[in-house]
Amino acid sequence: MNNFRVTLLKTKSDYSSKMVVNILANSMCEARQKAKSMYPMGSIIAVVKT
Repeated sequence: MNNFRVTLLKTKSDYSSKMVVNILANSMCEARQKAKSMYPMGSIIAVVKT
C-alpha cells in the first residue's frame, strides 16, 4: 500500500473548490478511482505518490 496525494476540484472547472486529499491505495490508478468515487462530480488534477 502506498500513500497518494490527490489534487482535485470538488466541482468541475470551479477553481475555488480546489482541495488536496490523501488516499491509501495499491496503485496510482486505484488512487484515482477512490478519489473519483469520493467526489463523483469533481475533476482530478494531479496524483502524486508520497
